[in-house]
Amino acid sequence: MNLKIKKELEKIKKNKKRILASYLVIFTTLIIFLVIDQLTKNLLFKHGDIFTLNSDGLITDGNTYFLPEKIYQPRDQWLDYKIIGVRSIWHGGVTFLSTRNTFVIQFIGITVAIFVLLSVLFWNKQRFLLAFLLGLVLAGDLGNAVDRFIFNGYVKDVFFTPFVEHRGTFNFADLCIFIGIIATIIYTLVINFLEEKNQKNNKNQELIIK
Repeated sequence: MNLKIKKELEKIKKNKKRILASYLVIFTTLIIFLVIDQLTKNLLFKHGDIFTLNSDGLITDGNTYFLPEKIYQPRDQWLDYKIIGVRSIWHGGVTFLSTRNTFVIQFIGITVAIFVLLSVLFWNKQRFLLAFLLGLVLAGDLGNAVDRFIFNGYVKDVFFTPFVEHRGTFNFADLCIFIGIIATIIYTLVINFLEEKNQKNNKNQELIIK
């Protein structure tokens, strides 16, 4: 066996309690926020039958065929709470990708999930906050993946911001992904900065002692 791989396996075995604790935080966070996502979608979403698509993924009103996104819930059914609003929109695809191919989207989601779960094995320290943030990302990832699996490649979007109502509709899973990724980036930058600063301080102290 490759010496480097052997060392990594020994390190994983040595840190198994820390690793299990991190996974516990990740999966607890995932379950809690996934349940919240599915509850909000099922309780708030009231709009259209997605199971009447034709072979081209189009829906009909009896006269013409169009994408399900084109079916807007009547405005008088929207809920406006000033800061946040509720309206039901079917969404195919992903905001940051041009493709609408469900297989590609689901594959990317699964790849992200696998990468996140494997990364825990190589952490040098216990990082509960990072585990929580990654659990948040996974909850959003899985929440939308469940929708696509059940609803012919579409997800239920239910929230919008009333003061910029034309900028799109989103769901709780989207929030989990967005907040989780942004917070993870900030956390990583801060941790790296602090660790580099500590290393420099330790080197300076060693030089002073010498």
